[in-house]
Amino acid sequence: MRKLFILIVLTVGSFSAIHAEITWTLSDDGTLTISGTDMPDYQSRAEIPWSEEWDNVKKIVIEDGVTCIGRDAFVSCRYATSVTIPNTVTSIGYEAFSGCSSLTSITIPESVTSIGYGAFSDCSGLTSIVIPNSVTSIGAYAFSGCSSLTSFTIPNSVTRIEERTFFGCSSITSIIIPESVTSIGEMQFKGGALSSITNYATTPQEIEGHTFNDYDNVILHVLPGYKAVYEAANYWGLFTIVEDLTTGIDAVEGSATISDDKIFSISGQRLDKAAKGVNIINGKKVLMK
Repeated sequence: MRKLFILIVLTVGSFSAIHAEITWTLSDDGTLTISGTDMPDYQSRAEIPWSEEWDNVKKIVIEDGVTCIGRDAFVSCRYATSVTIPNTVTSIGYEAFSGCSSLTSITIPESVTSIGYGAFSDCSGLTSIVIPNSVTSIGAYAFSGCSSLTSFTIPNSVTRIEERTFFGCSSITSIIIPESVTSIGEMQFKGGALSSITNYATTPQEIEGHTFNDYDNVILHVLPGYKAVYEAANYWGLFTIVEDLTTGIDAVEGSATISDDKIFSISGQRLDKAAKGVNIINGKKVLMK
């Protein structure tokens, strides 16, 4: 009996230590500042230390040293307009920012490797999000209900697009799928305005009839020589297929100041302007010196 009692005491002590590793402050201007190391997964609102202040939070600042953003940590912080995530964070948990409807943009640092189920679901004001190539896993429903997003680039470190990742993203008109993606889950873009898919894969991913909500009005851009492959693949052949992608470097420029509406890094991340090195400009690789 004595051994059993000691085990229980140690278990309770460990749980308390985990919660003690996160501290928070809320300033008069509504800035919620989180500091510490490991943020736990919160199983209920009562466990979230700042939950009673959710409607007073206007800005979320997570300081260096925090390594993970826990489950439901900021769910329904509906008045928060910005979030700062440091490059010490490696994971964003289940529905961590779900319902943060006033967020308009967010940048994920290159330290993050996983984005959890529904992490940014129902962030209806989100118009842009930068996902680095460090991310290897994006959970189902991660961006569902983000009705203001207009385009999305999957990082080339991701191998699967989970089911309903973009369900209800009614403003997305284009998406870029890198060669690394080998499978796509069901019910993508239901209720959306998708008109263009850029797919760099040389082997068409297996999809179902209900993976996309529209085939007749969507142009599928593929690499030269692969139109027939996609036409022969189940459901991909229902799209209007155009062979207009390229893998070669088509031009060399001496300046990195080109401005263009369709500029991406070699990894597929959308850029405001061409950077030094290789860029994809209007579907062509361009080397900027």
